[in-house]
Amino acid sequence: MIPYFLMYFFLLISCFLGSITKKRFFLICVFILFSVFSGFRYNVGVDYVNYVKIYNLEDGYESRELGFSLLLNFLRYIGADYQFMFLLMAIIMQILVYNIIKRYNYNVWISVFIYYCISPFYIATFNGMRQYLAIAIFIVALKYVEQKKRFKYIISLLLGGFFFHESVLFFLPLYYILNKTISIKGRLFMFLITIVGSFAIDKLISYTPYIVYLLRDRETHVSSFTYIFAGVSILFIVFWNRLNSFKSKLIMENMNLLCFLSLMVVLLQSNGVLIQMTLRMNSYFFFVYIILVPAVISSVKNVHIRIGMYFCLHIVLLLYLIRTICFNGALYNLVPYSMNFSLFK
Repeated sequence: MIPYFLMYFFLLISCFLGSITKKRFFLICVFILFSVFSGFRYNVGVDYVNYVKIYNLEDGYESRELGFSLLLNFLRYIGADYQFMFLLMAIIMQILVYNIIKRYNYNVWISVFIYYCISPFYIATFNGMRQYLAIAIFIVALKYVEQKKRFKYIISLLLGGFFFHESVLFFLPLYYILNKTISIKGRLFMFLITIVGSFAIDKLISYTPYIVYLLRDRETHVSSFTYIFAGVSILFIVFWNRLNSFKSKLIMENMNLLCFLSLMVVLLQSNGVLIQMTLRMNSYFFFVYIILVPAVISSVKNVHIRIGMYFCLHIVLLLYLIRTICFNGALYNLVPYSMNFSLFK
């Protein structure tokens, strides 16, 4: 578990130097390290072995995404080993996240610490590698919603679904929602629909390719942090109008609302498999918090309150990282951490 905390201290040093010099160089170095740490990991992450089996064309292991299969065929053709696949995916992921953080630019270092310390973000890419690539593409494509460039938004999500994870295609209709002001009546209607839908979700899923999740026998408990995250999203909803204006505020508001509604579905579920699946779909909305939290804190006018909020947030992030690595590291196959530098056969 030591490598994870060495990464954390490297972030602290980079944050200090980057804040003093105002140079983008240190931020770039962090994302290069993120790529190396993720791309050269060996047998780290629950899904690591499954991806190796997909790459090696073992029976029963394949990707539904044609583009991903074509990409793996190309890597096999040039003689790359499966570790090259992990490195390539890691590099693409970190380039996308770097551009997301750089574009919104509220407090890039707070965004970096949230991204690294909160397990549903960077560390989660060790497991749901393809889906998190699709999530990052979706977050990048939010700028096209703001700019009202429908064609680019649709193409981005189609490419994300073709190459990485088809679940991103479910969010194509959000183009017509995210940039709209939703009235109180509209929110209440969405709230009621969510409650009704949460009790019929298993029936709805049975008509989709994800029916395989219903056939699995896997117990999943709702984490206490799910309640905390739901509470945070409620606070944002209640006090949103008191916040100062910031870039993409309307889109962020609607993403927060959708995040809360999807978390509510999770909390109303009793089927462990459905909890897991709904949380994975929620990741598309929850990922925006690496942008939203710094934006909200930056909008606070009182300097002393703002500094206090940053300090408290940093303590929470460190404790969350300790919980993830020290207490749940073995559960999620994060420890022991080892590396493999063999990229070609």
